[in-house]
Amino acid sequence: MARKKKNKIVVNLDLPKDDSTMTKLYGILFVSILLGMSTAVVWVTNSGFIPTSNGEPMFTNVACGIITGDNEAFNGNSKPTYAQNESCSLLQDSPDVVSWNDEPWEDIILTGKNFDVPGVDPQATGGEVVVQPLTLTCEAEASGPVSYTVAIRDRYGDIVSPSFTGNTGLTTDECLIEIESIDPGTRYELVVQSNTENEPLDQFTFTMEIEYYDGIPANMNNKSLWIGPEVSIGPLGIHPTIFLNFFGLMFFFFLWPASFYWERVENKKNEIEEKFPDFLRDLAEYWKGGLSMTVAVQTLATSEYGALNDEVKKMSDQLSWGIKFSDVILQFAERVGTPLVKRAISLISEADRAGGKISDILVTAANDSREI
Repeated sequence: MARKKKNKIVVNLDLPKDDSTMTKLYGILFVSILLGMSTAVVWVTNSGFIPTSNGEPMFTNVACGIITGDNEAFNGNSKPTYAQNESCSLLQDSPDVVSWNDEPWEDIILTGKNFDVPGVDPQATGGEVVVQPLTLTCEAEASGPVSYTVAIRDRYGDIVSPSFTGNTGLTTDECLIEIESIDPGTRYELVVQSNTENEPLDQFTFTMEIEYYDGIPANMNNKSLWIGPEVSIGPLGIHPTIFLNFFGLMFFFFLWPASFYWERVENKKNEIEEKFPDFLRDLAEYWKGGLSMTVAVQTLATSEYGALNDEVKKMSDQLSWGIKFSDVILQFAERVGTPLVKRAISLISEADRAGGKISDILVTAANDSREI
């Protein structure tokens, strides 16, 4: 004989939970204060308020000592050398790019123009070689095939290798000079010469770019006071944790998270208070219509009261479990916790205990709440 399968009965109890508002607030405050103090420490140690023996910011001294394992170099009495700064990722210099575009040169047999190359004074690097690559892209035009040479000369007239020799009659002619490193200095000269007798170049255009470094450590372009990691947003590169921003971040963490959370709590309470008089009036109407309080609240639980919906649902569940109406509304007042709701619930509870007419009491409480 087959055993009859028993049907499972599933009961979902949406039990009212303890109010965790203050617990969440304390948690947010704890984390915010921790983050705020951390950002304050980063800012103060970078700001120069704390003197150090070598005059460098305490933050980079400590951080670079840990990163490089050379605490003596960054926490001694003398400033770190160029090589020591380059060994620390927080202090590594990053190059700027200088670009030179001139008006097209015309009717060229032999033409040149002077230019300067910025960069770190070699004496400041302690003998460390600073690589500054140069890239020159150019284009020469002539009415016929013309051989030409493009070169860069230093102040003594010596050619900085390599130079370029091309011919306007070749379709594969690609005018390009790439120098692995050019030393900083003055009176460099870009020279263009036609190698074909009595045949000038009609026009010569060029773009020269040099990656240069401008000094150590105070003038190291972007990282002398630690600007933090770069974040790319499309074509834009920003450094959101540049140490100066930690001053603002400190106040942000101290004030905003808890304020934002508490504002949401207060807004929810305000929304509940706005709908509370409507709920009381509707409850009175159902009571006048002959419905029991349990049925009336259960019916209203399907209505729309905005932020009050969850609380009405909880009251409905509690009444269905056999909890007295007076206890249910007192628990509701404790959960919401606003003076307006507590005032109205206290009025209803006292009148119910005294045996008054509930429907009239509800209407009075609704009108009182609406006026307040």
